[in-house]
Amino acid sequence: MLRTVRVNPQTSTKDLQHDLAADGVAVHHSTIQRTLHKEMLYGRVMQRKPFLHPHHKQSRLRLHYLMICITVWYGSCTAYDRKALKRVVRTAESIIGSKRPDLQDIYQSRCLRKIQKLDCSHPAHGLVTLLPSGRRQVCVVWERFSRMGFLIPLCMPLLLLTHTYALNSSSPDPCDNYTSLDNPWRANNETGLNICDGDFSWNGWYRFFYYGMNIYMSESCVPTSRCGTYYSLWLKGPHPEIEDGVVTRQVCGNAGSDCCYFGSTSVRVKACPENYYVYELVHPAQCPMAYCTDITTITQTNGTATSAGAELNRTMTTTPANSSFDPCINYTVLDDYWRSISNNYRGHDDTLLEWTGWYRLYLQGESAQLPEWCVGYMLCGGYTPLWLAGPHPKPNDGIVTREIYGAYGNQCKLYKSNPVQVKACSGQYYVYRLSKPDVSLSMPTYCAAVISSPSYDPCNSYTSLDQPWRANNETGLGICDGDFSWNGWYRFFYYGMNIRMAESCVPSFRCSTYFSLWLNGPHPEIEDGVVTRQVCGNAGSDCCYFGSTSVRVKACPGNYYVYELVRPVQFYNYYSYHYFCSAAYCTVTTQSNSSFDPCDSYTVLDNYWRTTKSYYRGHDDTVGEWTGWYRLYLQGESAQLPDWCVDSYMPCGGYTPLWLAGLHPRLKDGIVTREVYGAYENKCRYYKSNPVQVKACSGHYYVYKLVKPALSIPMPSYCTAVISSPSYDPCINYTSLDQPWRANNETGLDICDSDFSWNGWYRFFYYGMNIRMAESCVPTSRCGTYFSMWLNGPHPEVEDGLVTGQVCGNAGSDCCYYGSTSVRVKACPGNYYVYELGHPVHYYYSSYSYSLCNAAYCTDVSTITPTPAPATAATGGESNSAMITTQSDSSFDPCDSYTVLDNYWRTTKSYYRGHDDTVSEWTGWYRLYLQGESAQLPEWCVNYMSCGGYTPLWLAGPHPRLKDGIVTREIYGAYGRQCRYYKSNPVQVKACSGQYYVYKLVKPAVLIPMPSYCTAVINIPSYDPCINYTSLDQPWRANNETGLNICDGDFSWSGWYRFFYYGMNIRMAESCIPTSRCGTYYSLWLSGPHPEVEDGVVTRQVCGNAGSDCCYFGSTSVRVKACPGNYYVYELVSPVQSYYYHYYYYYYFYYFYSYSYSLCDAAYCTGMVVRDELYLKLEGLEGQIDSSPSP
Repeated sequence: MLRTVRVNPQTSTKDLQHDLAADGVAVHHSTIQRTLHKEMLYGRVMQRKPFLHPHHKQSRLRLHYLMICITVWYGSCTAYDRKALKRVVRTAESIIGSKRPDLQDIYQSRCLRKIQKLDCSHPAHGLVTLLPSGRRQVCVVWERFSRMGFLIPLCMPLLLLTHTYALNSSSPDPCDNYTSLDNPWRANNETGLNICDGDFSWNGWYRFFYYGMNIYMSESCVPTSRCGTYYSLWLKGPHPEIEDGVVTRQVCGNAGSDCCYFGSTSVRVKACPENYYVYELVHPAQCPMAYCTDITTITQTNGTATSAGAELNRTMTTTPANSSFDPCINYTVLDDYWRSISNNYRGHDDTLLEWTGWYRLYLQGESAQLPEWCVGYMLCGGYTPLWLAGPHPKPNDGIVTREIYGAYGNQCKLYKSNPVQVKACSGQYYVYRLSKPDVSLSMPTYCAAVISSPSYDPCNSYTSLDQPWRANNETGLGICDGDFSWNGWYRFFYYGMNIRMAESCVPSFRCSTYFSLWLNGPHPEIEDGVVTRQVCGNAGSDCCYFGSTSVRVKACPGNYYVYELVRPVQFYNYYSYHYFCSAAYCTVTTQSNSSFDPCDSYTVLDNYWRTTKSYYRGHDDTVGEWTGWYRLYLQGESAQLPDWCVDSYMPCGGYTPLWLAGLHPRLKDGIVTREVYGAYENKCRYYKSNPVQVKACSGHYYVYKLVKPALSIPMPSYCTAVISSPSYDPCINYTSLDQPWRANNETGLDICDSDFSWNGWYRFFYYGMNIRMAESCVPTSRCGTYFSMWLNGPHPEVEDGLVTGQVCGNAGSDCCYYGSTSVRVKACPGNYYVYELGHPVHYYYSSYSYSLCNAAYCTDVSTITPTPAPATAATGGESNSAMITTQSDSSFDPCDSYTVLDNYWRTTKSYYRGHDDTVSEWTGWYRLYLQGESAQLPEWCVNYMSCGGYTPLWLAGPHPRLKDGIVTREIYGAYGRQCRYYKSNPVQVKACSGQYYVYKLVKPAVLIPMPSYCTAVINIPSYDPCINYTSLDQPWRANNETGLNICDGDFSWSGWYRFFYYGMNIRMAESCIPTSRCGTYYSLWLSGPHPEVEDGVVTRQVCGNAGSDCCYFGSTSVRVKACPGNYYVYELVSPVQSYYYHYYYYYYFYYFYSYSYSLCDAAYCTGMVVRDELYLKLEGLEGQIDSSPSP
């Protein structure tokens, strides 16, 4: 307690005593009088013998007074103040001519003497208060003497010395008992991160290190966004000296505008021998805040630091393979709930623990493992989540070493920690020899993910996914697997054949999506059981940009795999999953993996950056030493040197991509020599390197005797391209292309092969006769296009198997100006060839391929040969399109025996996605509903809307009437405004009593991307529209009326209408009406016959004639009813140009909403009445016709 009293010569001791009593301090008046007398006496003595320079009038302290009151002010002096006082004392000694005792000695002796005389045992003593630490401090009362101008004590204060207190206490010395904090990110020059010390469980004393070196807390303001946080905490005041013992210091938090905006935190500090400090740290008052260290205070430690924390030996000893020690039996259980990858706990740091021996992970009692996939945005209890780089070993691999990486956001490998050892154990679990993470990482913690085994065998219980559009050679579309409702295990097929997920990077814009998802790691073997693999998403610039998704995989007997698929995850963040579109799981044809190698010994060369489909740089093959023969791989897949131009837009890891000039040899050719060229931009042969030798080996691969490239070439690197073998024989399974316009003697047209949806293998025909691709330059403006594409090299022979050949595009000035396209070719028995065609490539850039348009593959008319037998080709559909019509005399009535199909997402007025009717099994007859309301297949074009999938399917032709019985109708799929872009398998339909229909639905053709049957509600009006309707007597609607420009889109249609023509009955036209009729331009007519009375209310498509197409506008439908009295009523609506959906892209997500475009300059047309009495009536009404609309 402090009390400042202003006095003057008239102030009495009684007055001072009353002032002190008002503050609750009882002091006897004799004590006050005796103290004042002494101080005034000292003042008179000191005035006669000044010891300071006369200019220091405001600093006239008296030496004797200093010695008496040393216990008051010296204990609170800083080290800087004490040094200044020592200089003052030395000056005073020179003035008075005598030696004075040392201030430190006087202070200690006086304090000890006061301690012996002071009785502070009673807490209620008026002069004693309790500090927060529990120690006692004597209260202080100050009095100001106006005559002397400085403060003196009225009652003696005393802070019990820390070192004296320690002598009488059993508490340990914090200089010997502390926790080491080797957090380099706390330095005041570190930026980024957002760590909060409020998440730590602070307990006791701590010592700071910087990569093992000693460091102190900052004593001055630290800018914001430093020290791995935002609000930087610094020590306000200097550090103590050893003789000061434990002191309390305020900790300030810089908020930007004020260096000490947050000032409510205080810590205790102690200086220790060997020039370091320890701090009793506490939780700061705000987040994000962190204690800062000063990089300028770094000093070397005198020895190995010891602390209460862990001192881990980072040296790892590999357990010998023949050692009797088995870590699968001798391990420590590590079960920390906060290590889970699915939460956001914080406040832990694995650098503070002592790691010894082997560990088995659990999560709340369930067996767990280190995740081998990126754990982005989740903290796993700390700040930097650590994950295993690479797949877990198999039981027969023994102990292996794996790298450990720490993620920050979506940067999966931003930090590299210390490696760990792993071993797979019997019982499908793993043990780890964990080590202390790298201290440069911010609060790193090992993550854990539960290992759960399915209760059933997924090899027997799975869902088949026969979706050819998932193949890594499929392009276009924008399918998103995030729309699927994934549940359980799945097996991939490709037109009924086995296929598996891709194990290497798949370019973007493949697999019918944008972000291609591939399996990062090899598939397991049968004995491995269920394993977990990371799934990577290629974003173009980074093959594994999205790495937060993981799936479980199992190898099954019969050489196939099943996968527990989930929605692709963009990242985890604060207890939530952020999914992303457009991304889909990719499949790749299974490769033949013959273990027999007839070639000579070779060295495996597997560098992911050598691929021709990426933009990696920074490597130079002139730096390496090339010796012997090499076999090329790309991330485990067999590869080859490309024998087509790889222009410098794709550097293959260096700067100048090197490619093989000429086709690869055949088996019978043995070892051949080939030139090697380097490209610059689109100049394929800009550089010539040193030649290499090549040999073809059994098993469809090649070996190369590579040499050091020419030094004159800037950073050259050999390119590689994957060699993949189809799981089927393309000589049997191909698509026939009988397109005579591709012949090299055909001119005209402007066809672009980039518009084709190439998928699989193709065989060329010319009016039914066999033909093959041109092997020599074809002039421009041939083959139905401008840039003619031809095969640069001879066709293979049957024994050569699959070969890859360059395709050149003639630009006029250069026959091979466009040389970045390659195709695979196979010679088949019967003297014909099949080709795996793809989009012609203009060039690759940063892992993107830019398609070349106005270009088409050319055939050579001189190679025409008769076809010995009718050509066969593989079909895409799995369903049998032949349909047996139910006999009319059959007792079976599908109107009584049907399955209800009620899926809300099938509606024609929405853009739900993620469903695929090729996955479902279709059996028997179905009746459609939409959320409980009776529905039907639309018999009008459904364009732009997806009906739950990607390709909406609709009924081509009107529904039958009751008397028609069972009929067969074609099914079409729309793409954009092209209503009949896809043709699916036909279905059977029957009209039933009660105004509904039943359908014998079949599996759609699997060639169609994600097809789904659409449904539209059959609404039965609550009243009879034959009685309640609006009359439309508008003669200008007749199909013989011309002129005007009326738009039915401007009408407010509501309810049912009946057409009249000058008071006489008339109905809508049922056939195409020329344009510029019916008082408008686009004439609207009914596509299909009018119903009969017993048919009730039916829905009919309305077509709009655009001139070139009678049904160019086909998105409008109306309901019609036949009424007694030979007339019809119609439920008219605003004519629709098309339904459309809009999407926008935000944070890796696509968001959709749908709307309809109204069609203007269009009106409903009526058929002209052709009765004699009509003309008689018209003669009398001539000139009275009002041709203005009057609804």
